[in-house]
Amino acid sequence: MKSKIYKNIAILSLILTMLAVFAACNKDLGNYNYTELNAVDTVYDLRDTTVLYNSRFQLAPKLSFTLDPTASPDDYTYEWVYFTGVKDEDKIAISTERAIDYEVRLSPGTRVIYYAVKNKKTGIEKRFSFRLTVVNEINEGWMFLTEVNDVARVDMLSLHTTGTKFDLIKDLLATTKSDLHLTGKPRSLYGYTSGLATSLGANFSYALYINTTENGFRLEPNTFAWQSNYTLSKEMIGAPDKVSADVIKRNSSNRAYMISGGNLYLFDRVNQLRFGIELNLIALKNQSFKVAPFIASNESTTSSTAAIFFDDTYKRFVKHTGTAASCTEIPDPTNKLFSFQIDKNLLYMTRTPYNSGEVFSVLQDLQSPKRYIARFNPVNNAQAFFEEIKIPDFDKAENFAVSPVYGYLFYSIGSKVYEYDMFAKTTKVMADYGNQKITILRFYSFQNATKYTGEKDLIVCTYDESKPVGEGGKMDIYDVPGLNAQITLKNSYSGFGKVQSLMYRER
Repeated sequence: MKSKIYKNIAILSLILTMLAVFAACNKDLGNYNYTELNAVDTVYDLRDTTVLYNSRFQLAPKLSFTLDPTASPDDYTYEWVYFTGVKDEDKIAISTERAIDYEVRLSPGTRVIYYAVKNKKTGIEKRFSFRLTVVNEINEGWMFLTEVNDVARVDMLSLHTTGTKFDLIKDLLATTKSDLHLTGKPRSLYGYTSGLATSLGANFSYALYINTTENGFRLEPNTFAWQSNYTLSKEMIGAPDKVSADVIKRNSSNRAYMISGGNLYLFDRVNQLRFGIELNLIALKNQSFKVAPFIASNESTTSSTAAIFFDDTYKRFVKHTGTAASCTEIPDPTNKLFSFQIDKNLLYMTRTPYNSGEVFSVLQDLQSPKRYIARFNPVNNAQAFFEEIKIPDFDKAENFAVSPVYGYLFYSIGSKVYEYDMFAKTTKVMADYGNQKITILRFYSFQNATKYTGEKDLIVCTYDESKPVGEGGKMDIYDVPGLNAQITLKNSYSGFGKVQSLMYRER
């Protein structure tokens, strides 16, 4: 009985204690002054936005605060940031001003931008977000490595966003505010899908090369940005600081050959081969040689095929296949038209789709002005044609090109473009440019031949010295019909520098 009384007394004491505590707390509430803190409540004018690369993104958002409608901007800090990952160190700030005025140098794509406003006194910060999409209007088109006042310059015919016309961009690197400033005369320009690779230089899935007489470079292929390690030498093994390519040509997906200073190199991403090992060697004879600046390779194929080169030391055609560490001599067929050890100077060589794929070359005697055409299959070495070209002034011919459809040889003498039919043994003037200098004849081999169908068209680049410096360049594109009919002009573009090398930036 007593234990029950004691238990009730304990419960009653606990209840009285709790009531006293609540009463004290209730009484104590009146002894504090609670202050509501001022912070950003709303940000106006932040919305998903699309901007052009290299343009200015300007925005002055309006801010409202929880307590102070006229809050001083000096009482707050501001930050415009985006994240490349999920960690704090992945944060990249593009502005610390209340109103942003930013020159857009972000690569094309969409990013979430955070606008943070922080009260300096209280440390309270609020973030607001929106999506910023960067697009590059310089996306596709003809690129030219030109000569202006004896210095290389990159010009471009950029395909308009409508896809129906081209916009001329003189000095592409200056226009895009690239950090690359070219020196030396133009040498070569080339681009292809290389795939991502690991090197000390530029590692992009598309390789865009610019070579001058001073050095060779790579650019970021979408924005044309450049850093000091974006040089050709950084992609090579044991190369000097400055390396410039005479010619680079794709051989299949993620694979290309390069000739520099008479040496031959191979890049093969799948087999992890980088430019660096010299392939201009006949291993069976332990015989090295200088290679002429021509690569007879199929640029449109997706699988590796044998490539043909010309040994300029011993005057012979040689072949390279796969990932071999050297070239091989080409054996003469039983019923040969000429010896692959031809003992002549090579003036021009290309691989053309004509006749299911042939190597087409123009050669000249070592001790006379006589010139010849030699054609053969690069796979089985079958020889298709060999003959001296006995037409007037052919010893003065330059700037050669071969029609991939009809096998006509186009060449220039002075300001005139000629078409030679090797079967009819006739030549015909197809264009006369008067006082203009012809700098390039070309049938361009598009790497995506399904999407781009202009490989049958003849390209003629000329330069008019009477025009203002850097504006006398012109590119004419002709349709080439059969039966030796007159070529007809399809398109003409002008206003750039003197074209020494060209390419089409495909997409």
